[in-house]
Amino acid sequence: LELQVAANAWCYVIQITTASNVWTTALVVTNPHDAILTGLTPGTVYAIRVCAMGSGNQESEWCDTVSHMST
Repeated sequence: LELQVAANAWCYVIQITTASNVWTTALVVTNPHDAILTGLTPGTVYAIRVCAMGSGNQESEWCDTVSHMST
């Protein structure tokens, strides 16, 4: 994934789903350049969203959802 760096973020939470509104946390990373999703099923379309976490457990809004087919 290509994530934009958020000011004052200490980690990024990446969630995925194949069904509407049933989100699963797939990855938590501290470096937005190291966001690699593994274990996905080829040919399956996943919806993906990300939020940034700051100090004091501050959480950003979830980004706009994007859909992508795993290869």
